[in-house]
Amino acid sequence: MNQPEHPDDVSDPETKTDQRTPATQRQERFLRGMLGVLVDVTILALFVEHWDRFVIDSYTIALLTAILLQAMLKATLALEHHVAAFFRSRTGTGTTTLRVSPRGPCCSHPRW
Repeated sequence: MNQPEHPDDVSDPETKTDQRTPATQRQERFLRGMLGVLVDVTILALFVEHWDRFVIDSYTIALLTAILLQAMLKATLALEHHVAAFFRSRTGTGTTTLRVSPRGPCCSHPRW
């Protein structure tokens, strides 16, 4: 039996398929969260660099601000889903009219 040349090489040379296990939902959530924080830190750094009124004294403050921004984004999305579910459960013309948001019908979100 052929041994892999590198410990990270887990592909099967005969079938040319990758034998790695897929990421769990928890790992995917962590990855999305970390990516969001890194994007927020980058954007904050660009604001600090190019706008004199925007001041962050340390990387720690920028990192904590990015984490706070991600937490607020998650809370806002959860509230949006809760409000959308409330209006989706109602019938009538008034609630159908209120169900439309500036970006289109609230039920157009892929998770709904």
